[in-house]
Amino acid sequence: MAIRWIQLEQSMSASKHYKDKNSWQHQTVLIASGKTSKSKKELEKTLQNRYGDLLVEQERIYNLMEKYRQEAKKTRRNCGKAAHDPAG
Repeated sequence: MAIRWIQLEQSMSASKHYKDKNSWQHQTVLIASGKTSKSKKELEKTLQNRYGDLLVEQERIYNLMEKYRQEAKKTRRNCGKAAHDPAG
């Protein structure tokens, strides 16, 4: 039963992705064909509503990852110095 539920969720997710992709393509064609600027504004608003929070979250996570990378480099350097320091 659990496998069926997972398959159903995957199917629904794929269906939603397909619909979103088709909607995106349709809106892109409208903009490319020079249709009303209203369509472009609607698309920009839709994309901002849909993905705006994700971009902010992505940037926050990237900054955290970069901070931890720098701390790890610093720690490795300090450990390396301590290992090679005869007085330490």
